Parts: sequence; C-alpha cells; structure tokens
Amino acid sequence: MAAEPLRSLLRLRRFAMDEARRQLAMRLRSEGEATDHLAAVEAAVRRETVLAEELAGTDMAGWAYPVWLRRIQQTRRDAEATVQAAAEHTSAAQADLADARAAARGLEAALDRQEVAHQASLARQEQALLDEAGLRRR
Repeated sequence: MAAEPLRSLLRLRRFAMDEARRQLAMRLRSEGEATDHLAAVEAAVRRETVLAEELAGTDMAGWAYPVWLRRIQQTRRDAEATVQAAAEHTSAAQADLADARAAARGLEAALDRQEVAHQASLARQEQALLDEAGLRRR
C-alpha cells in the first residue's frame, strides 16, 4: 500500500524533530551559560567599583583599578558578544524545530487523508457487495 513509504518518511521526520529538540536544548543550555558568565563579569565590575571607591582616599588607590577596568571591559564585550551569538543560535534552533514539526504534521495529515480515503473505499466495496447480495436474493 502507498501508506508504507509515508509511514517510513514520517518516522524519519520524527527522528529529525527529536534531533532538532536536542539541538534546541543544547543551544538553550549554551545561552544560559553565556548569560551566567556575563552576569558574573558584571557582578565583578560592581564589586571592584565599590572596592575602588572605598580605597579612594588611601595609598592603594589610583593605579590598579583603571588597569583592571580596561581589561574587564574587553571581557564584558566578549561576554556580551557570546550571549548575542548564543541567542541567535537558539533562535535558529527554534526555527529548525518549528520546521521539523511542520514537516511531521504535514505527513501526519497526508496519512490521515489517505486512511480516510482507504476507509471510504472499503465502505464502498462492502456496500457494493451488500447491494449485489441483495439483488441475488430477489
């Protein structure tokens, strides 16, 4: 029957959907890790800024904080870029999953239509047999 190739294709589509889910989970995890890293960098900036303000009137003030701040600003920019890239990858993975779901749903609908047509054909055949049997009894 023609349904068997569609069922095989549907299994492949479902495998593709499962893989898309795994990819999305991996991308969401990466995005979360990148966001956590950025939050840690920003927390370090806040801590060091408070410490620098506390040391402002002492002999230890002045030289270390500006050097550290220049270095950490680059780290912050890198972390922000990583978060942005991770968010883009997550969006792409979401789109891939949506595409995989749509493909599977399309095949499911085709199989449903095919099954309805097959059942209608069987019903017509059965009715024809009943009609024929009824004509023979007369």
